[in-house]
Amino acid sequence: MKDYNELPAYFSNWQVAMMPFAINKSTQFISPTKTPEYLAAGLPVVSTLIRDVVQTYGVLIP
Repeated sequence: MKDYNELPAYFSNWQVAMMPFAINKSTQFISPTKTPEYLAAGLPVVSTLIRDVVQTYGVLIP
């Protein structure tokens, strides 16, 4: 686990944040807390279409 103070340096080498999830009963109602952290770091986020991610942040498919 990284300390919050370390995150900017840690994320500085990333080009994109990925959040792959299996679609099943276990992931049907999850709300990934990493999404706002990745977005706050200025990273584009690629995620499985999880309900809470789509409803809160939308979907962009070029």
